[in-house]
Amino acid sequence: MWLGIPILALALLIADWNIQSKAPEEEDWVPVLEHLNDQLVLTDGVYVYPSWHQWPHEGLTSLLKGSGHPGTRLHAHPLTPLDLIRFPRVWILLPRGDSPPKALKDCTPIPLESSVNLCLWNRSGEEPRVDFIKELSKAHVERRHKGKRKTKCTWKKDRHRCKTAKRMYDVRSYVGEVGDTRRNGIFAHPYPSKGTLSIAYDAMDRGETLLVGYGLALRGVRMEQGSDVVFRVLMNKKVVHEASIDREDFSWSTIELPIPPGKGTLDYAFEISAENASWRHFFFDAAVY
Repeated sequence: MWLGIPILALALLIADWNIQSKAPEEEDWVPVLEHLNDQLVLTDGVYVYPSWHQWPHEGLTSLLKGSGHPGTRLHAHPLTPLDLIRFPRVWILLPRGDSPPKALKDCTPIPLESSVNLCLWNRSGEEPRVDFIKELSKAHVERRHKGKRKTKCTWKKDRHRCKTAKRMYDVRSYVGEVGDTRRNGIFAHPYPSKGTLSIAYDAMDRGETLLVGYGLALRGVRMEQGSDVVFRVLMNKKVVHEASIDREDFSWSTIELPIPPGKGTLDYAFEISAENASWRHFFFDAAVY
């Protein structure tokens, strides 16, 4: 038993040395940042892989802001089609010798004199016909209380405010700890208990497929209060998907829903409810293509 302890310690020491030996120095990032500064466009995504790796946070952030770029970086691991569908191109920064993640494996290497690899991925399909994060300001948001009372929410600056001082009840998009990783999504707390939060998008492009991802945030999963969450997707006021998410479930589910053929636009809606809404921090993301 005691012999196993130094062997384990040695294995951990070797693993740590391997990680440190691969960690780029500050000067190794210079050619990468210079290339990005010259080639980056506003619609590009940037992905540092693996996400835990040492990277020039201040240098990359400053570069993105200085170029007028919105600062969009991808965080999720593993990446899903919904994480990538908004970006015509994605720049992948990774240690030399490492392979890009599976979702970005078809990227084109950029030859640079650096221990940091740079690879450019190009989207093969078209951009989303409806991006529900982008269109969030146009949504009709209301909280339906038990009974018939409703609270209509109002868009202010970057979120829907629902006539409460508690900011956790605001409906907005941001990068949160959800689905066992960090990803961008719409934060939608199902307050009030035994009620329903409705986020409706009227007269949107019909498209062919609705891609939806959803899950509970880490903060909600850690709390003992609250019940399971019910998530519903509607098209023209008809429920086309309903799921119950266990209160301790920290996974991220992704589904593809076929859109009925037809002419004209379509109404989409997302509903979130819980018997006990305490600490039910919920995220979802969706796009039509």
